[in-house]
Amino acid sequence: MNPKSLGFLGLLRRGGRLELGESLRDKPRKCALILLAIDAKESTKKHFYDKAGTYHIPVIETGTKEELGQAIGFAECSALGVKDSKAAKKITLLEKGDTHEETPIPSEEK
Repeated sequence: MNPKSLGFLGLLRRGGRLELGESLRDKPRKCALILLAIDAKESTKKHFYDKAGTYHIPVIETGTKEELGQAIGFAECSALGVKDSKAAKKITLLEKGDTHEETPIPSEEK
């Protein structure tokens, strides 16, 4: 998992823009992206892929349970839901390895 993504997840957690635990399991439709740990149980993966398919939510399998957990201040975490659509887009770009971002062209001062 990209180290920048891990740091960004910590910021999202402190900002209240992540769903995890039972709230993610019961209501994933609030999320713009679901992150699954590579070493999550097959039943957990199946559950989230089924829910994501129902609500048309993209899913990325990345990192281990320990990596995801440490990023948000827990020992382990199998799944995270990102509620903010702009943050979900940023994490998707970071995980694909595309770090190119559009930067606004500064206007000339007169």
